[in-house]
Amino acid sequence: MFSTIGYYICIPFAWLVRLFYNLTGSYGMAIILFTLVIKLIMLPFQMKSKKSMMRMSRMSGRMQEIQKKYANNQTKQAEEMQKLYAEEGINPMSGCLWSLLPFPILLALYSIIRQPITHFMMLSQDVVQQMVDAVTGAGLDVASIVQMKDGAAIVRDGITQLLPYGQINLVKTIASELPEVGQSVPGWINLNYTSFGLDMAANPWSMVTGFTFTWAAIGLILIPIIAGGSQWLMTKITMKHQPQTDPSAASANRMMMFMPLFSVYIAFTMPAALGVYWIAQSA
Repeated sequence: MFSTIGYYICIPFAWLVRLFYNLTGSYGMAIILFTLVIKLIMLPFQMKSKKSMMRMSRMSGRMQEIQKKYANNQTKQAEEMQKLYAEEGINPMSGCLWSLLPFPILLALYSIIRQPITHFMMLSQDVVQQMVDAVTGAGLDVASIVQMKDGAAIVRDGITQLLPYGQINLVKTIASELPEVGQSVPGWINLNYTSFGLDMAANPWSMVTGFTFTWAAIGLILIPIIAGGSQWLMTKITMKHQPQTDPSAASANRMMMFMPLFSVYIAFTMPAALGVYWIAQSA
């Protein structure tokens, strides 16, 4: 059920990424333009959230008075807080709810990047199997595409089981070795993941473990670092305009340390395109 819901959530986002890829021919630029459009769509909601946070900040003095006055009576304190929110017309959860919106989008984009056939091109599992059969029949190496056991591909219910990034490697193999096979399938796109001289489908951590002094390696390693740095800078600017007397200031400070580290971890362990999204999102 959840996988089905996730699939349908991906549809409009995949359409956007495909549109920008077809317009620019650059996977990295498509991700950046996708991020820009998503940010523009979310801007009114984020502005509403920001206004709510600012009003909460202005109320911090009155909130602290209530907390001190009813320090020994949590029930009364909660009642007075609710009265204050009602008087000011504020929903204390509104800011938090809108701030969570980027995470479903991040997950949807990850699915689109990781599963380009079923979630980017929106083609069926039968097409995936058709492409696996074409690559196998051509005698090409499928070690980076399918799950193997005792030298043979694992097949369940007639479907060859792919590795976590098997669809990416399958698309790359078709594009480089059998482009005519892909072109024979309606809706197929022979994706070129190279943008700015970097492989947007590559895992930056693999460049650390097998480092070579080339732009392809250095650029990919820089993506997670820039992602973390931009996230830290964005949070720092946000905190600068938030009074430290705000009850949420302490938790926000902890988030300021956690989110950049989380960004670095995500960007190092997943395809580089996701790190580019994170950088564009922060910028």
